[in-house]
Amino acid sequence: MLIANEGKHLTDQEPEDHKEKNPQNSFPTITLRSIRSGSNSFSLRAYVDGAGCLHIDGQDLGPVTAAGGSDDGEYEYFKTIDAEYIPQVIALLGGKPGDDILELLAQRWSGERSFELERLLSESGIPIQVSVW
Repeated sequence: MLIANEGKHLTDQEPEDHKEKNPQNSFPTITLRSIRSGSNSFSLRAYVDGAGCLHIDGQDLGPVTAAGGSDDGEYEYFKTIDAEYIPQVIALLGGKPGDDILELLAQRWSGERSFELERLLSESGIPIQVSVW
């Protein structure tokens, strides 16, 4: 497992349509990306934990992962933004103070826009903890 600090990524529909229970925890989770392209698939989910930290978890499957060094056809990454930086993330993404980060992500930064979201976050300078498997 590789751990680094960085800033990063996120699919379309109303937030309520996207909310589901994360099988690894009890927090409501939204799907920001679920895309298939040939034999490759790309998924991205987000949730806020009990401490108010934003988690953005991605999984890429298929031959495309070989370019990133995967020898098993799978690339997973887990990004965490501490609660103290969520107001900065909301502002960066065009929200207003007090906006719900998950609703903002689901309404404006899902689907194809999730790739732009990842780029914006990575270039923002906002501290992001990243684990890659």
